[in-house]
Amino acid sequence: MSSCHPALELDVLAGLHWRIRPRALAAVASGNSKEFQAMVRLVETDAEARKFLLPVFYAGLDTQPIGLLLEGLHRSCCFDDDYCINCSESPERRDSRDYYNLLSENLNRVVWCMRAVLLLATFDSFPSLAVPDLWSRIWPWIQFGDTYHDNLPCLKVVAEMDGYYRIFFTAMVLLHRIARRDNSDCVVETPGLPQFVLSMWESALSEPSIFPETGFSELCLHVGAHLVRHFDDAIDGAGGRTGLALLVVKQIDFIYDHSHDAENITGLSSILSALLDKILTDRLLQDALAGQGLVRSLARISSLSSSADQTALFNACVTIIAQCLMTTPGPSLSTEAIGNGILGALLKHASRTSSIPHECKTSFARLNAVHGVFFISMDTFKDAPISGEWMSFCLIANQRFELMKSHLSEQYPALRACDNIECGTIASKSEFRRCSGCLTSHYCSTACQTRDWRHGGHRDSCALTRAGQHLSLTPTPIHYSFQTQVTYKKQILDGCADFWRRCPDDDMLVEIDLSSPGSSSVSFSAADTLADEWPPWTDYMARAASSGGRLQFHVLRVAFGSKTQAWVFPLRSATSEISNGVRQIAVELRNVEGEDAEEYRERIQRLVELEVVETHTTGFLISSS
Repeated sequence: MSSCHPALELDVLAGLHWRIRPRALAAVASGNSKEFQAMVRLVETDAEARKFLLPVFYAGLDTQPIGLLLEGLHRSCCFDDDYCINCSESPERRDSRDYYNLLSENLNRVVWCMRAVLLLATFDSFPSLAVPDLWSRIWPWIQFGDTYHDNLPCLKVVAEMDGYYRIFFTAMVLLHRIARRDNSDCVVETPGLPQFVLSMWESALSEPSIFPETGFSELCLHVGAHLVRHFDDAIDGAGGRTGLALLVVKQIDFIYDHSHDAENITGLSSILSALLDKILTDRLLQDALAGQGLVRSLARISSLSSSADQTALFNACVTIIAQCLMTTPGPSLSTEAIGNGILGALLKHASRTSSIPHECKTSFARLNAVHGVFFISMDTFKDAPISGEWMSFCLIANQRFELMKSHLSEQYPALRACDNIECGTIASKSEFRRCSGCLTSHYCSTACQTRDWRHGGHRDSCALTRAGQHLSLTPTPIHYSFQTQVTYKKQILDGCADFWRRCPDDDMLVEIDLSSPGSSSVSFSAADTLADEWPPWTDYMARAASSGGRLQFHVLRVAFGSKTQAWVFPLRSATSEISNGVRQIAVELRNVEGEDAEEYRERIQRLVELEVVETHTTGFLISSS
């Protein structure tokens, strides 16, 4: 025997009981599969003997016979369904019969040895440092079976174990056991292993009848691990992103339809977790997954995973669904998710909201910033079969929302500003009337509405506004979408001062960019640059100029599918103190990094602390590119 780890040397057999030792040595010497089978029975039943039996099975996994088997495979006649070892005694048939016996004996022995090593790994009966030597014999046998099993005859050992796949799935369990040990890099980095795991995954999902009870969940765990390490290879091995997407959806559907086993749920969680990072950066993969029905499958499986012990899978499901809904135009994916139980799963999980990851909450919050797109599609959506269920859910959600609004009303009151620029009154929403034409302009009195119609330009803008897409933000999106303005008010005032220091005669536009997942930015530019993007902008600039600093405009850019939409939101202020104050600072204090630095900081801080009532009013879609 070649040099190997001491735990694999035959000298270890000296520790066996004197009655067992000769049987163990005889099995090693003969290579007889039945004698190895007897040794496996000892591993199962004799706790003392199993401590010393690993060298027997290491010897039984000797890879030298593989060369003889390959030579015989190439020399013997082809096997077909009518093959029988008792047929004519031609030289070719005799060669085939001899090869059949040789092959059967070797594979029987290897199967029993692999089963024994699996048991020993389960009982933790061999040291981690023995893993490299042990794996160096296991892997060649796996490769042999994987490469040639379609060309081999139907052996008894194969029939008894539900085909070669049983051997491979047993290997998956073994691989899982030893890969968790120290010194396992030789296993997880084995050349060809990712392709083998993917091949087993594809074969198992193509032929569900071959699924053994043992090994499938471990296979899923290995698929997840290899997707993390070898994602590009997995795409190539599956025939492209669409092929990989099909496998993922088949995996989810199989578990939903056939196996709710906790270990299989864990294995699926591993695959989805590996995919999550890829989906966020690979739009082609996301589209391929959505095209294969991923949202439908995730919504169904999330209803199974809403119990406390399956939180990881639920979090992965809802996070991926949120990403797909947020970046895909139209209501089609929303319809898929709702129609397959996502609402029920969310409600079941609501009692454990602390377990939902921050990333998931952020995704839904960002989705809220473009919630108007859903309502723009309401005419299409209302005819969908699940619209009734959706409306029932909305009724419950709105009741909760009203409670939340009443609780937050002191901090975030629902305000409106009179759209008669000459008036500019800001007060509670209930004190205003809304234009019945465009449904976007609000007035504190009939006199103000008449004044704006005759002299403020509303006559011209009303029809145009009515024809366009607009979005009236609720308190929740206001708080989220424009929290940058509240939280970073000093940063915004610094930017305004810097802009007007450079361009004192220009009107300014504040642009908030939320189009990149996980980030936001604020920039400042001349307001007239928007005229090319949105023709009505000239009229709105004129209204801002006549407001005396009480009307400014913010542009919100958000992702919508593969496009970026730009929305304009007017910001109304009760007074012009802040606007005029910043302009004055920009003119009077030029050297803010030098001699004017201290005075600049003090004056900006006073504006930050100034309590001025402000509110964002109805926004308008100006571009989608």
